[in-house]
Formats: sequence, C-alpha cells, structure tokens
Amino acid sequence: MHLKAVALLGAVAFLGAAQAVYAADMPVKAPVHSEPAAAVPYNWSGFYVGGNAGASWAKSDVTSNLIPGPVVPGSAALYGGVPANIAVINAIGTGSLSGNGRFTGGGQIGFNWQFAPSWLVGIEADFNSFNEKLSLSRTGTTTIGPATVTNSLSTNWLATVRGRIGVTFDRLLLYVTGGAAFTDLNYSQVYSDGAAPPGAGSSSKKSTKTGWTVGGGGEWALSDRWTVKAEYLYVQFDGQNTTTLLCAGGCGTFSQNLTGVTGDLRVHIARIGLNYRFGGL
Repeated sequence: MHLKAVALLGAVAFLGAAQAVYAADMPVKAPVHSEPAAAVPYNWSGFYVGGNAGASWAKSDVTSNLIPGPVVPGSAALYGGVPANIAVINAIGTGSLSGNGRFTGGGQIGFNWQFAPSWLVGIEADFNSFNEKLSLSRTGTTTIGPATVTNSLSTNWLATVRGRIGVTFDRLLLYVTGGAAFTDLNYSQVYSDGAAPPGAGSSSKKSTKTGWTVGGGGEWALSDRWTVKAEYLYVQFDGQNTTTLLCAGGCGTFSQNLTGVTGDLRVHIARIGLNYRFGGL
C-alpha cells in the first residue's frame, strides 16, 4: 500500500513537470493594442446665440454756414451786413466733433455652414447699446459781442446684419465680415450771443440711418456648445443736417438762418463675445 502511494505521487509530480516544460516551450503572444479612435474635427455648422461687450470710438465733422435773412428792414447790418461777423460765426461752428471711448454691449444671433472641408460662410445679426456723444462748442468775438455755437451728435443703439466668411483650423475660426448697419442719429445746434437784445436759437434733427460695416475676428471653441470670440468692426453712416433760426427781440429785431451739416459718422468697435451653439448639421 505504501509503495502504491509513493508511485502515485511520483506519477503526479512527473505529469506536473512535463506540463511546466511544455508551457515554457510555447511561444509568447504579443499583447494586443487597440488603435485609438481618430479625432473627429470640430463642426462649426449650425445656429447660435450669444452676447458681446466692448468699446467704441466715434468721430465726425461739422460745417456751419450763416445765411443772411433779416426780418426787419435795416437789421441786416447786425450780421449779414458785416462780413467779419459771418466769418466768425461760421468758423466757431465748423470743426471736428470729438468724444471719448464709450461702452457698447448687446446680443447676437447667427448661422454657420462649414464646407469643403475647412471653409465657412455664415450670417449674423446683432443689436447693441451705442451711446456715442460727440460735440463741438466754441465762442468767438463779433462786432456785437461774444457769440457761441454748439454742435452735438449722439446715438443710442446700433444694429448690424453681416455676412461672414472664414477658414477653420479644427476649433479655431478666423473670419472677415461685412454688411449693413443701422442707428438712430441725433444732431442739435445751439446759438447764443451777447448782443442787446441777445440773439439765440436752437434746432435738432433725429433720424434712423442706414450705413455699412466691415471687420474681422477670431473665434475659439471652448467645448462642443460654447465658443468665445474677439472682433473688430468699422462702421460708417452718412451725416445729418439742420437749420437754426437765430432771433433777437422775439425775431422782431433780426433773424438769420444758421445751417449745420455734419460729415460722415465714423466708428471703430473692438469687442469680445460668447456664443452658444445649438449643434452641427
């Protein structure tokens, strides 16, 4: 019995050793490495909405022209009969309208279409606060005393509708843009002098202007839905005009017309924005 047990244990040991030798002689399989999935390029196509904020710098010019037109016979000498007075008033009412940089901010909505495969075309509309305030106020000396002419130009809002064309580098978009611009343009002219009786007059004109804009920028995709952009726009509108009736003594002593004409309103805008995309096509 004892010998049988020893023989059985010997057989088990022999089989175990043989299995180990066989396993050692088997070729070792190389580890399997799966190829990483190819990165999907960012798709800029689709609708988006967002907001923007920045600064604007505006400039314009104004030209004033005093037109003799006395109501009372013999009163022309007050202004119209003295060429030097006309020259002074025209000069103090003519020059550059200046202002400081102003805050601008608002919202935009747009649509992009990416094609071929890195080009992009789109359209964007925005509406922004646009509180420009430009003025020119000067005083000159005439034969009847000092005279002051103040010209002011202001706006409240700005809207644009622009096309965009650009090229994409995955999550980076570089683009140029241009289209139509709209604003409310308010122009006023105020006159006063030190004559006896004093002369005074004021006038204003307000209208909605259509102009044009051109610019460019860059946009970066923070995620599949959110993008951030930096943008520059140049905007230009035609000028405004008004006619001020200058009167003294209730217009019974004299009256004259002072016309004012502004040049183009020229605006530079630098701003940043944040957009939310509704998904690619």
